[in-house]
Amino acid sequence: RSPNERISIGVIGVRQRGRQLASMLASRSDVDVPVLCDIDGAVNAAAGREVSEAQGWLPDLESDFRRLLDRPGLDAVVIAVPDHWHARMTRLACESGKDVYVEAPVSRTIAEAREMIETVNQTGRVVQSGLQQRSGSHYLEAIGFVRDGGLGRVRMARAWTVHRGKPIGVQSDAALPPRVDYQQWLGPAPSRPFNPNRFHQNWRWFWDYGGGALGHWGVHMLDVARWGLDLDLPERISATGGSYHFHDDRESPDTLCVQFQYPAATLLWEHRLWSTRGPEGRSTGTAFYGELGTLVVDRG
Repeated sequence: RSPNERISIGVIGVRQRGRQLASMLASRSDVDVPVLCDIDGAVNAAAGREVSEAQGWLPDLESDFRRLLDRPGLDAVVIAVPDHWHARMTRLACESGKDVYVEAPVSRTIAEAREMIETVNQTGRVVQSGLQQRSGSHYLEAIGFVRDGGLGRVRMARAWTVHRGKPIGVQSDAALPPRVDYQQWLGPAPSRPFNPNRFHQNWRWFWDYGGGALGHWGVHMLDVARWGLDLDLPERISATGGSYHFHDDRESPDTLCVQFQYPAATLLWEHRLWSTRGPEGRSTGTAFYGELGTLVVDRG
């Protein structure tokens, strides 16, 4: 409403990515971060100290995101929680009159994503996803080159992530850590006893909460491929893979090849979480194969 007005943003989920975003926002001259929320009290306290250093005053700390959404004067929220909460939390935030920045992937399923779009249409709120490649100048140049015909006709694109990961091991169910609201962490996911391997960081390897490496990295690199070729949803998908290398608790595959079939092109995805030699000499990236040449682009 005014160039001098400050934007008030709350951040939900501040262990890792949300903590980074909260500090970055708090360091801006046009933003206040008055409240943080996390189900882990120790995580919340550490993030609060970091944000306090960035903006000069300590934000309030909440353990229940609904109390954050109920705060008057809050313009927007950042959602940086596990994937299984994204769709519901975005809907509740929009319905409470807040704009939303939600980390990728926006949802676990296509149905959830469609519900989020419907929520936006009904509430008129602004919702942005954390696909930062869309703002990268070299990505914009690469996509423009592909779309302007620099490669001729492109009939195939490939996206991948290949790196040497670590096993998560095998762990038994255990007692809850102190100051953790585990039932709220589960939220819409099926109820089950607490297991440390399904919690901080490792949650993404379990289908109840995330989409494995395909959901973690594939959403970014495949988006670049779809963007360059102006594609929507494929006609057919075939996939093969499994947990061939790590014999641990994870449910999602450590090795996977997927083919997304379109009328005039095919998209390929590959991930290997136990190797260091990726396609085109890159650990993570996207390649466009055209009749006049090949273009490879990554975050570097």
